[in-house]
Amino acid sequence: MIVAAGTIYQICSKNVPEGANLFSSLIVTYLVALTVSLILFFLTKKDTTLFQQIRSLNFWQIILGIVLVAYDFGYQLAYRNGWGVGKLQPIVGAALLILMCIVSVLVYHETVSAKYLAGLVMIGCGILLTIQ
Repeated sequence: MIVAAGTIYQICSKNVPEGANLFSSLIVTYLVALTVSLILFFLTKKDTTLFQQIRSLNFWQIILGIVLVAYDFGYQLAYRNGWGVGKLQPIVGAALLILMCIVSVLVYHETVSAKYLAGLVMIGCGILLTIQ
């Protein structure tokens, strides 16, 4: 599901009409996301209300909302400025992989093997070859 959604996400982000304000695109995107989320909430809810669930959340959901705007705007802006899907996504994906490796060790105290680190180096080399 994540890979399929990610692929469609990139195609949609790349195809925002040239003259459209990127924030109007995001407003429509988030209105659709809100509508779908509400429908799915009510189809899957257990013995709880939407307001009870919202009260049980924490500040991370607020941060996530802000980050989603930056994430989506960043992709749309990059595509509008000429980045290709074949270059932007691999670079972003590799950078995220490296950063999340660092976060996983420093914040979540996860262990990383030498094999995993070697893989990161190989990904870095692959990205360097891809962008040239």
